[in-house]
Amino acid sequence: MSEHGGGQVFLLHFRGADAERRAVPADLLLRSVASVQRIVRLLDSFRRGRPLNRHARNARGGRPRFALLCRVSKGGGYVQPIEIGRHPVYGSHVEDDDLEAIALDFRRSAEAINSGDDDLLSRVVPDPGHRELFIENYRAALPPISGGIALRIEDESGQTILDGKIAVKWMNEIIIERREFSFCNKIYRADPPLRFRASFDPHHRLYDLEGDFGIEISVESRSELTEALDSMIEMLWSEYALENPERLTGDARILRRQLRDKIRETWR
Repeated sequence: MSEHGGGQVFLLHFRGADAERRAVPADLLLRSVASVQRIVRLLDSFRRGRPLNRHARNARGGRPRFALLCRVSKGGGYVQPIEIGRHPVYGSHVEDDDLEAIALDFRRSAEAINSGDDDLLSRVVPDPGHRELFIENYRAALPPISGGIALRIEDESGQTILDGKIAVKWMNEIIIERREFSFCNKIYRADPPLRFRASFDPHHRLYDLEGDFGIEISVESRSELTEALDSMIEMLWSEYALENPERLTGDARILRRQLRDKIRETWR
């Protein structure tokens, strides 16, 4: 904890050849700080129950209640100390408890992304729309891997909260396992579980998923992946697994057999 309470102070630690000379491209620094500012603003918006409108989605426009205060950088690569503080316009209108809660939520969300813990991130940010924006802004805060500069977010003692090299893999490459399903008011189980790999396409800004049964899906947000996948599996089960094999063509019969071999009704 810092003397400011609630762990409000953290470090943006840039690593790489240029960073070791205590220099980092201004556009990378500005983008990282701006993205983290949007994350803090979204945390405040969600905590206060604000809907995702145009300003919330862009996280711009108007003044945030909590501003990032940049300190003089420290040695050890390029380290930019940051504090989550009251915005001068709001000042005393912001309660200490609110400030500490936002700082704690920021740390927990960063740790969730660093560990690839969907459950923890969902507890910090239960709303799927807000959650997707957090991931987008964390992704925007990290320098491109090809640029030779990596970013870590650390607490004031130097403990890593988010390692950019680890986090970007979780944000861009996702493994989804599906073990249990509910079709036609019955419960079914796949053992071993079905596995699907999803990756983020930054050019088209889409998540592309592929896996068992030749399933291929493209969606705009990470939060849509599971819903779209479950809908696809349910459709295949209804149209192929439950169909009379005599009414199916050769490829469709093979798919029917694969579905029924891998997914079986269970009893509770």
